Amino acid sequence: MFDVSPDEIKLGYLLLKFLRSSTRDRSANKFNVIGRSGRGELEMWLQKDVLPNEKQTLIWVWDELKRARLISATGTDLVNTDDWVIVSPKGQTISESDFAAMFTDESRERTETGKLIDAVTGIFQRGELDADVAEIRDRKNDDSPVSFVMIDLDHFKTFNDNYGHAAGDEILRAVAQKIATVVRRKGEAYRYGGEEISVILPNHSLVEANAVAERIRNEIASVRIASLPGCSVTASLGVATIPETSETFETIAVDADRAMYEAKHSGRNRVRCAAKEDSGARVRIDREHVSL
Repeated sequence: MFDVSPDEIKLGYLLLKFLRSSTRDRSANKFNVIGRSGRGELEMWLQKDVLPNEKQTLIWVWDELKRARLISATGTDLVNTDDWVIVSPKGQTISESDFAAMFTDESRERTETGKLIDAVTGIFQRGELDADVAEIRDRKNDDSPVSFVMIDLDHFKTFNDNYGHAAGDEILRAVAQKIATVVRRKGEAYRYGGEEISVILPNHSLVEANAVAERIRNEIASVRIASLPGCSVTASLGVATIPETSETFETIAVDADRAMYEAKHSGRNRVRCAAKEDSGARVRIDREHVSL
């Protein structure tokens, strides 16, 4: 994740300003606007060149504008970086100061709110998950999606048995921090219990949340700890989304949990999405065939 500086925030806001003016009469494509190696439309509008590292920041900002619904993809595959976009009503009215607030680091502010941090993982405790879900449910008055990801480390009991609980805590902490980095400014990560971690992703459709979950899965597989350099872990992940797979906040966690167990049944180290027709059905664990 980028640490966005004030200069980069200004450049990102100029990108949104350009999109506001240019997409009223036509759609805009990311790499036509930002450019890959040659001059993009934004550079011609600015009448100056944008440095390669600034282009990387702008590409990230573009994706965050989509996730925040400041711009809306008009294509069918929202993971495709070349989707065509239109500026949303919110994107047409947001101020530069509001825009800047979206991309500033709020980690210190959040810890000062009194939220409880799990001592082992360094992410929020389960009680904060319940409180945040209730808050989102109470304030949600639009049709924007909300996604929930359930993450469970594969064969973690065996890892603890082989290497000890101290090593288990160390790798669990490293995994949690990887997850927190992936979802930073997209949502929040919480220790659900044991080796399970959950993520809330407001304003993420099922396909967008699935893409985030795949990145989480890959990042977990890359985790190494200094005390056991040859050891690694994988995770199984389940994704559920209101309204695509789940009707209510009362069922979304259950649906994500069931999808996570489907990932384990189908071989582990993979992501599975919930199916709406199964929404609300409780998880049935066949312990003869699934070793957690």
